[in-house]
Amino acid sequence: MRRLAEKKLAEKKLFEISALAVLVLFTIVCNGCGKTVSENKATSLVSERKLLAQKVVEAAKKAECLPADAGKQVDDATRESLMTLLAYPNQSGAYLEPQILGKARLEVFKVEGTDKQVFLSLPESESGKEQIDQAICRVAVNNSQVEVSKDKEDGKFFFKDYSFKITPEKAVFFRVPLSNLRVDADLALKFPYDHATYAPTVTELHYLMRNEGIYGGLLEAKPDVQGYGQATLYNFG
Repeated sequence: MRRLAEKKLAEKKLFEISALAVLVLFTIVCNGCGKTVSENKATSLVSERKLLAQKVVEAAKKAECLPADAGKQVDDATRESLMTLLAYPNQSGAYLEPQILGKARLEVFKVEGTDKQVFLSLPESESGKEQIDQAICRVAVNNSQVEVSKDKEDGKFFFKDYSFKITPEKAVFFRVPLSNLRVDADLALKFPYDHATYAPTVTELHYLMRNEGIYGGLLEAKPDVQGYGQATLYNFG
């Protein structure tokens, strides 16, 4: 009886060791297997969407700039709406600005009084004369109305009413009057998804910023992201 009990105890310990080994092996091999199929699929779709959007951004930055057609520009109200949207990057996202401004980045949108100005920057990698000329072509209707800052002191560029610290990411600064900002009325914006591309017009984005209806529908649609303590997806048209 004693030997039988010892044998059973040994078998039990062997079973426990084997089970532990299998569990450890499963944990090593199946790292991330705890995710559900839907979670993995959602992660894959997000990654794919980012990749598609990034390709659109890169194409927009590399596109050759042709001189602006003054007769095909949006009005100042639409320009102001778009710059206001870009001034809030958490709302506009990472893929809108390059499609409107090319390689330039918005630094300040001055809206005081009637003198509305747009201050933009370029990275050090785009600080050559030809590159600056291309960037100005992309954002201005009349290139002669663009002021490139040349007054430099203590690591800063100075305009009459603004100064900007120079960094590798922000090495060139220029100012464009809002009325001279280039926004082609037929600018083709693209936000690709898995099997479709959302392509709002600049006028529709203007209506969005003014809180005007586009296609109608309920203000709130399917739950998506957290807003005001609850899951909300706002219907922008």
